[in-house]
Amino acid sequence: MFVAIRIYRDTTDPAEIDRRIVGALVPVMRRMPGFRSYTTADLGGGSVMSVSLFDSRAEAETATAEARGLVQTLLTDLVPKAPEVRLGEVMSSTRGEGAPGSIAIRTYRDCADAQALDRRIAAQLMPALRAMAGFRGYTTVDLGGGTVASISTFDTAAHADAANVQVRPLVAAHLADLIKTAPDVLVGRVLSETRA
Repeated sequence: MFVAIRIYRDTTDPAEIDRRIVGALVPVMRRMPGFRSYTTADLGGGSVMSVSLFDSRAEAETATAEARGLVQTLLTDLVPKAPEVRLGEVMSSTRGEGAPGSIAIRTYRDCADAQALDRRIAAQLMPALRAMAGFRGYTTVDLGGGTVASISTFDTAAHADAANVQVRPLVAAHLADLIKTAPDVLVGRVLSETRA
């Protein structure tokens, strides 16, 4: 699978951005081959994020090219700048039932070994996360060049905060040798999620 994360800064009215995306863009994306999901989130401070998931890079790129003009038409008055885009191959993903209310993306730079990190997350972190209240999903993405992102979703921000506290010792004990620096973290309130 392949993920595209877009971060729009200095926006106005995140709820209206989401309304327009859900009303006009998501139906187009859903018809595209390989579509898996599309999520929008309000990161606060005028930042909105979208996360789209496709079966392959080629399908994601085709969908992005197809939707580019529609996005510009739909959002020009609300989104003054081009988005920051992060693209990557999904190494592993687990989804729970129900729609999430909170999303967090952690981007780790200078990862020593992305595949080893993914294996350790699966073995050491995932059992604990799956058992936590409000858990909805976790995805590990290889963004290339030694950069790895994790996308976690929970019912609420309180559930996500509690999970962060609970897994911190596991991260220190099992992952610290592979991730040398603290991650860049984006946390937001999920506005909508559409699955295939």
